[in-house]
Amino acid sequence: MTIDTGPHTPPLPARNTPGPGINPGTGPCADPRVGPGAALAAEPGPGSRADAAAPDGGLAAGLRLRLLGELGLTGAEGRWDAFAADLARAFAGQLHAAAAVPYAMVNVITDRQHFVGLHIPQGQEPVERTMSTQDGFCPEVAARGLGLVLPDVCAYPRFAANAVVDGLGIRTYAGAPLVHPATGIVLGTVCVVGTTPLPLSTGTASLELLKARSTALMDLIDQAADPFPDRDGC
Repeated sequence: MTIDTGPHTPPLPARNTPGPGINPGTGPCADPRVGPGAALAAEPGPGSRADAAAPDGGLAAGLRLRLLGELGLTGAEGRWDAFAADLARAFAGQLHAAAAVPYAMVNVITDRQHFVGLHIPQGQEPVERTMSTQDGFCPEVAARGLGLVLPDVCAYPRFAANAVVDGLGIRTYAGAPLVHPATGIVLGTVCVVGTTPLPLSTGTASLELLKARSTALMDLIDQAADPFPDRDGC
């Protein structure tokens, strides 16, 4: 697992720990190829507040909703789908033969996850444009404001119990927060998910790619919201 730790990262929340009746030894993770003793790599975080995207209301949640409206991130659009498709191709290209083209999402988070940008690989199962904040790994990335890469989800029991593993067969994940630069508010994430586990050695490169694409997307969003950024008010 590769994770942005940041200078003062709080402990990981228990969002994805197995609950009663959940056995991480069943389903796609019944025979994990890598044990839980795999090495942990750390990278400096972007410095956003760890609680900025907690989906539980309050001032930050209200500001996030207002920002999403002002920035035009209120529904699916072809340009964000195209961004997700380009991200998926870049991820697969970076890893060469290690991975097929994955799913990719531009995910804004309110009381639910909303995939305003979505790429579904050819031949893969379709996914809905919305998802509960209890499922998947993006809510944790958003809540902490730090990136997360799981080359093989099944190597980590607290993540292997997540519903998307059994429901969609997800075996690899990489995500980075989408941070509004002026406020530090986390609007959501950009992420890729795949159904084939990857070598642990791919973690750091995957994290750097997702962080760079998140920054690039925020630039695109700002440009779309203000097509004349250099105007002087005249």
